[in-house]
Amino acid sequence: MISRHPVEIGLARQRREVYLESTRTMLTAAQERPQALVSLTGNGVALASLDAVLGGDPVRWFRLAARACAALFSLARSQGKPLSFPLDGDALVSLSGVPDESVLHAGRWLSGWLCAAAAGEAGALALLSHTPAQLIDASSSQAAAPYVRPLSDALRQLATGGDPSAPLMSALRATDPASLPESNVDYALDIETPFIEVLFAVHDGEAPPFAKALELHHKFYSAPSRKDDPDGFVSRRLSAAAALAAQRGLPAGVESDYLVVAAAPETLICCPYCLVPLPGDAPICAACLNDPRNDAPVETSPQERIARVRPCPKCATPIPDLAVICATCRSRR
Repeated sequence: MISRHPVEIGLARQRREVYLESTRTMLTAAQERPQALVSLTGNGVALASLDAVLGGDPVRWFRLAARACAALFSLARSQGKPLSFPLDGDALVSLSGVPDESVLHAGRWLSGWLCAAAAGEAGALALLSHTPAQLIDASSSQAAAPYVRPLSDALRQLATGGDPSAPLMSALRATDPASLPESNVDYALDIETPFIEVLFAVHDGEAPPFAKALELHHKFYSAPSRKDDPDGFVSRRLSAAAALAAQRGLPAGVESDYLVVAAAPETLICCPYCLVPLPGDAPICAACLNDPRNDAPVETSPQERIARVRPCPKCATPIPDLAVICATCRSRR
C-alpha cells in the first residue's frame, strides 16, 4: 500500500467549499457561456482531489471535469450548432456558443482526457480522443513542456485502437533534463517519465510499473512546498493508466491512496455513423454532427469498439471498422 503524503485537512475543507460554490454557479452559467466549461473542468479536477482526501466522491468530480472538457472542445468543432451533454448527473443540458481559441490548449485537453479515462467516462474519452490535433495546435496558449504534444498524440492512439509507440518514444525523449528548464526537471523525471513508462507497458501487455511510479509521485508531492497542492492528492495520470490497464486485463499490482479508478461501462450505446458513445437520447452526435436517432444505434463494449480499426483515408485517425463517418475529420467512408 502506497499511502498519501500528509495533508492539511482543514485547508482542504476550506478549499472544497470555495470550489463547490464556484461549481454551482458555473453549472448554471455554462448554459449561456461556453467559457464556464473551462471553470467546470478545473473545478472538477480540484474537487476530485479534495474529495479523495476528505472521503467524498472523487469519481463524480472527475466525471464532471471530463464531460465539461469534452463539451468545450466539441462546441469549438460544432460551428455554433447546439449540442447536448450531461454535466453533473444524467440529465442532458443544451449547450451552445463557440469557446475562445485561447482556452483550447493541450494542457486542458490532457487534463480532461485523464479525468475521462479514470472515471470510465467513455463518451467524453472518445470525443476528446477524436478532437483534431490542428484545433489544439491553433490555440494561442501553448504548453511550455515539449513532451505534452507527443504525449497527447500517444493517448489519442491508445484510446482509438492505434499504435502509440512512436509518440510515446518522442514524449520520453522530450523529458530529457538537458532539453528542459531547470524548474521543470523534477516534474518531468518524477511524474511524466514514470507515466510514460507505465503507458509503454500497458500498450505492450506487460505488467505496468505502477509501484515505482506511485513512489515517485509520493516523493515529489511530499516536498513541503507541494504537500498541500491538490494536484498531488490523486495522480490523474496513473489513475487513467490504471483504468486503461484494467480494461486490458492488467492489474495495477499495488494499492494506493493516489489512485482513483472507476470501472468502465460494460456496454456502450454508440452513434450508428461514427461509433462514438452517445449520452442518452442526444438529438445530435457531438462527434459527427448527425442525428443518431435516424438509424439503430450500435451496442458494443469499450474494448470491442476499438478492437477492429482502420486508418481514416483522409486524416489517418484509427476509426472502427463499422463506422461510416470519421469522428475526427467527419469525412465519409
